[in-house]
Amino acid sequence: MERPIIKPLGTPVEELDSPSLIIDVDILDHNINTVHSFFKKQKATLRPNVEAHRTPAIALKQIEAGGTSEGIAVSTIGQAEVFFSSGFKNILILQPIIGQNKIKRLCSISKVADITVLVDNLSNVQEISKIANDNNSTINLSVGIDCGKGVFGITNSKEAVNIIEKIQQSPSVTFQGIIGLQPDIIKSNNDESLKTVTKQLKPLLDTLQILDSKNIEIQSVAAGNTSSYDIVSQIEEITEVIAGKYAIMDLKLTNDHNELNSAAQVLTTITGIPEQGVIITDGGQKAIGADLGEPTITKPLNLSMGGLSAEHGNVQDNDLKNQNLKIGDKIWVSPWDSGECCNLHDYIHAIKDEKLIAIWEVSARGVYR
Repeated sequence: MERPIIKPLGTPVEELDSPSLIIDVDILDHNINTVHSFFKKQKATLRPNVEAHRTPAIALKQIEAGGTSEGIAVSTIGQAEVFFSSGFKNILILQPIIGQNKIKRLCSISKVADITVLVDNLSNVQEISKIANDNNSTINLSVGIDCGKGVFGITNSKEAVNIIEKIQQSPSVTFQGIIGLQPDIIKSNNDESLKTVTKQLKPLLDTLQILDSKNIEIQSVAAGNTSSYDIVSQIEEITEVIAGKYAIMDLKLTNDHNELNSAAQVLTTITGIPEQGVIITDGGQKAIGADLGEPTITKPLNLSMGGLSAEHGNVQDNDLKNQNLKIGDKIWVSPWDSGECCNLHDYIHAIKDEKLIAIWEVSARGVYR
């Protein structure tokens, strides 16, 4: 883990050492308040997916903003342990937990917290049931339904119901609900977007219909993501919407959600100007990330990203409009995917009015086990 280069609170942002991940707290708060105020008016509640930032300080802001199920979502048992140690007691794990050692960890945390884990196959249910029973623990299970994401989940509704019935017959596990795992949508008008999402969620809704016909009680019907949070919440059967990227907000999503803004940027410094129109910075892939899309330079204007090596950025001044720039000047870069960028940093520098107000630890960075 890197050691933060401590600067006094109140330090002007451009005096911070680079490359640094900077979050504008005013924008962060605006995004959180916008989405959470929306859910305060909805029947469905919001469950923030904190893997988007991996930062307990931001997750606390999300819970305190209201409109939630008072719980969070993560992707791994390790992330659940990190957030539990930071005071979060209601946690949904959105991936199957496979293997004896991980399930034993799941049993331990389930004794002191309200933990639910996604399952999508019978053998995993049987393994969790046996280990939980051996460890005098009870595990909440929600069945994942693949609604087009193609990573986890069951595609056949009858198979999903069969697994749910097996859960109800198994010791030391409790059936909690069903979760629709869906990809991002490209938004159009509300009616067309609602049609798109309803079509995506058909396997989930078909499963729910069978459960109703069998009088099987269900606590939660969850789905959604940031791209579709306001659409999924319109579907009457949905009780919980899972979304996370809205807080920091990805560049790739801002075009479809102009009510939200990108709160995260990486502060970089010019380290070389080898020729006219070519600028080298200290911000490369290890600081910004480029696996999921190309970052954008936000300041100064009229610059473009020419490429990223591991530790350096190649910035292009094609129109030669920034000839006044010199070594030591700052260049601001917005990452394409905020979650990828947060996972590259141990610390977030929180700013307000262009000054440092806090340093937040990205506690769940790299916690994949």
